[in-house]
Amino acid sequence: ESGCTPDKKLSVWWFRRGAEGGEPYSMYRLARCYRDGDGTKQDFALSLKWYKAAAATGDKDSMYHVGQHYVSGWGVPIDEEEAREWFQKAADKGDSDAQRAIDMMNHGIFVNFPWPGVR
Repeated sequence: ESGCTPDKKLSVWWFRRGAEGGEPYSMYRLARCYRDGDGTKQDFALSLKWYKAAAATGDKDSMYHVGQHYVSGWGVPIDEEEAREWFQKAADKGDSDAQRAIDMMNHGIFVNFPWPGVR
C-alpha cells in the first residue's frame, strides 16, 4: 500500500493532458472516465469521442467500446450495423469480447449493455 489517497479528478486531468497529446492509453482511460462518470461528470459524447480517437491508433479495446456505444445507444441513436462494424474491427485484432458480441448479433440476440442513467 502506497499510503496515497486516490484523487480521481486529478487522474482525469492527467488522462486529458495525455489524450490531448496523442497518447492512446490516456485516450482510452479518459473515455472510460467520461463513460463511467468517474472523476468527472458522465458524458457519453465525450466518451465516444475519446474511444474513437484511441481506436484510430489501432487500440482494439477502444474499438470494442465504440461498438458498445452504438449497440446500446450511449449518447448516440442505437445503430446495430455501426456497432457490428466496430465489433468486427476489434475482433479482427483478436478481441474475444467483440467476437462474442458479433456471434450474439448473428444469432438474433440483441447485445445491449445497460448503463445506469441511460434511457
